[in-house]
Amino acid sequence: MVRYACLFICFFFILHINGQKTEICDNDTDFVTMSALDNLPCYNKGCRGISERDLLKFIQKTMNYPETARHDLIEGTVTISYLVELNGSTSQHKILKGIRDDIDKEALRICKLIKYAEPAKQANKPVRVKMVLPIIFSLNTARCRLTKNK
Repeated sequence: MVRYACLFICFFFILHINGQKTEICDNDTDFVTMSALDNLPCYNKGCRGISERDLLKFIQKTMNYPETARHDLIEGTVTISYLVELNGSTSQHKILKGIRDDIDKEALRICKLIKYAEPAKQANKPVRVKMVLPIIFSLNTARCRLTKNK
């Protein structure tokens, strides 16, 4: 069951990557979208791409399902956007789609803990990039998946 859930997540991720728009910003205070990059931000040193498997493991390990939500049998997806800065830290976290306050706060807490080992690069220079991370809160199945900004 878990293997099928992982395959579904990977399939969704690949489909989502192929439908991205390109937006390049010249101003240093702006960001570059994922599809305009030469190198994606890297969660672990030396990886290629954003090493989503390791990031997903981090999210699953860090997640504390709120007891009130568990008691009320609440499930769903919280979608959060954030910027990956030039040093790999994340900033400007914003909930795009929430479920309810306790679950939203937990998803936001997790995203604020994410630190990338290497920033995104364009023309071999580090650039800021906007990421969108849907975190799935489920009592029975895979708990998160990663997608990129459109």
